[in-house]
Amino acid sequence: MTTANSTTAGAPAKKGFTGSTIKLIAIIAMLIDHTAAVILERIMMREGYMLVMSNTDLMPAWIAGHKLLYISYMAMRLIGRFGFPIFCFLLVEGFLHTHNRIKYALRLFLFALVSEIPFDFAFRGKWFYAGYQNVFFTLFLGLLAMCAFSFFQERLERRGGGVPGIICLITGIVCVGGYGSLLLDDITYALLGDFLDPGLSAFQYWILCAGIYAAVTALILILISKKHGLLRAQIIGADLTILCFAAYAADRLMTDYGGMGVITIALMYAFRKRPVISMLAGCICLTLMDVSEATAFLMLIPISKYNGQRGLNLKYVFYAFYPVHLGLLYLICHAMGL
Repeated sequence: MTTANSTTAGAPAKKGFTGSTIKLIAIIAMLIDHTAAVILERIMMREGYMLVMSNTDLMPAWIAGHKLLYISYMAMRLIGRFGFPIFCFLLVEGFLHTHNRIKYALRLFLFALVSEIPFDFAFRGKWFYAGYQNVFFTLFLGLLAMCAFSFFQERLERRGGGVPGIICLITGIVCVGGYGSLLLDDITYALLGDFLDPGLSAFQYWILCAGIYAAVTALILILISKKHGLLRAQIIGADLTILCFAAYAADRLMTDYGGMGVITIALMYAFRKRPVISMLAGCICLTLMDVSEATAFLMLIPISKYNGQRGLNLKYVFYAFYPVHLGLLYLICHAMGL
């Protein structure tokens, strides 16, 4: 991924971590994670882990008999949580500093396509599996969302809002209501389940939840317009519309990290001027998705030392490394008879 290069050629290096150093941390974390997910998980399945998952009473005895394997697997997967938030952070940096956003997007999409076959072989053992797509598609959708954020902000500021701004405001409220009711379905039911009519159909329940989230969004945007002006609220409405469509697309395509991955990228973009806060927001979002993502908070340490320089030009290293290492891991599994 393209990273920031805020210094001119020949400028003295600053103290701290460069973008390339942070990228290497993410690549190593990803390799550790995928080694566990592709190889160790297959070994666990061969040792009867699937049976244990269907009968949790057998879990303690199975773990006791496979302690090293299980602990190694869990530790490697937790280390792997370091990778995605860093790649999201570097994606935002790349978007802010690239000279050609179209080429950047095309490059991401191309490698998403190239990586899909080794990804499916590594995780599903077949050349094509429609139920789960690689993380490049998530990053690609996040990049498209950032492009749209920038485009609509520029247009709305140029027009001073006007009718297009009002439309963006309304669509933002409607989209958050609709997508929010899908994304937070379980949370909503936990909060409101005791107060709902048990005779409600699924569609009636969805409409009710959508109305609640839309009303809350409208209230927040009204408060923003009073404090920061109507134009600011209209821009946020446009951003919410874009984000809901991009996140929903990720969910429908079943990309790695899905809609929450796109939301993570959007949050990091929103706080792009403050790197540590940007990473913190992303880590919080991922942890809300899955508590195992909490180890990502450790990446606040290297991000806090980020010096804004690109460092080594590793733009294509990650692109090539992703499909190549997945292919190699699958070949290792094949050689081991897994």
